[in-house]
Amino acid sequence: MKQNNGEFTLKDLLSFILSKIVIVLLCMVIGGGAMFVFAKTGNTVSHSVSMSLFVETISISPEGKTSNVNVSKQRVPLYMEIISTNRDFHKEILIALGESSREKYGFSKDDPDDLASLNKMASMIRTEQSGDLEMFYVHVTASTEECAMEISKIIEALAMEEDETKNAVYKNIKAPSTISCVDSPRHNGVRSSRNASLFLLIGIAAGAVLSVLGLWLYFFFDTRIRNRRALELNFDIPILGVIPKVSADSYIDSVRRG
Repeated sequence: MKQNNGEFTLKDLLSFILSKIVIVLLCMVIGGGAMFVFAKTGNTVSHSVSMSLFVETISISPEGKTSNVNVSKQRVPLYMEIISTNRDFHKEILIALGESSREKYGFSKDDPDDLASLNKMASMIRTEQSGDLEMFYVHVTASTEECAMEISKIIEALAMEEDETKNAVYKNIKAPSTISCVDSPRHNGVRSSRNASLFLLIGIAAGAVLSVLGLWLYFFFDTRIRNRRALELNFDIPILGVIPKVSADSYIDSVRRG
């Protein structure tokens, strides 16, 4: 007759898992290695180049020319929007790159007005306002530092060009402001789309959890009696003795000795 429906203590489970520690470690190694390879495969590296531009608007009055700070602040969001989203401005960047650079960086070589090229250029440019100031930042992200730097320098040159017929920033804007560069384009660093170290740790943790879970399920559904304590837990019959498990060679040696 069973005494406790075959229930085992946590100590029994831990002892069982520790006896299978090699399996747990093997699963951790496999999981970590698999996730590390996954992180390295298809991983994309991007380079970021940033610069800061200053907007100044001059008002003419009987007293002379003065800098109109309020108008400058109001125009910052407008210039940011043009630089980051305006297709005419992006087309001018592609034209300034030239055919060889467009082909090198994955844009359309022959057609600067190509929609795919314009969309790609828009995805590479991001602007950010510097608080309540007349200054804003332009960030260019590309697969290589060379590409990001070249595009940033072109944006700088186009934005600082005051001739409204030569760039889209000043088109259709009355009394355009002057844009000057506070901080020239500089490389900010490299960013990976997948952190190999983080993926490695996730793989190791996942391997450990899954292996322990698998061993727990195996332990839970395994109904075989393996030792004296299991017999005592499951049956109310007194145990009179235990037959030791010995190999045939050990038994023969013991018989010969006496």
